[in-house]
Amino acid sequence: MLFSTAIYGSSAVKSATERVSAPVLVIGRDQFTRAELAAVSCFSFVAARNLTELLSTAKAESVRQVYQEISPFDLAIPNLGPISLMVLGAAFEIRGVGTIESWAAKHKAKDAPAGFVTFNTLKHQHDAIEKHAATSHRRKRRK
Repeated sequence: MLFSTAIYGSSAVKSATERVSAPVLVIGRDQFTRAELAAVSCFSFVAARNLTELLSTAKAESVRQVYQEISPFDLAIPNLGPISLMVLGAAFEIRGVGTIESWAAKHKAKDAPAGFVTFNTLKHQHDAIEKHAATSHRRKRRK
């Protein structure tokens, strides 16, 4: 895109140029710009920022570490949905660590039935487990 200072002004061009080159997804030491994500047809930049915040609280060190050590069930948390998971899949693809499907298969429970469940189903299971744990904790406190 041509950033014409004559038309837009130098401060607007500077701001736009910085925004385009700034990382929109940061997973530990790995950073991704809009251009890198767009190269693999990922244009969900709001989801990328959301994923950055959520993975920083999880103390993720790198895309490879997320792929190796963090399961889809671990990411079934509030504010992280399927679109953010698609962004994570794009990061896996860019870094060449694997696909989102190979990641899900790697972390699949040994006793789980064949096939995949959707991420929304996984989140509902996660929520049900947390709700059951909270109810059990309240019951124990009453006794």
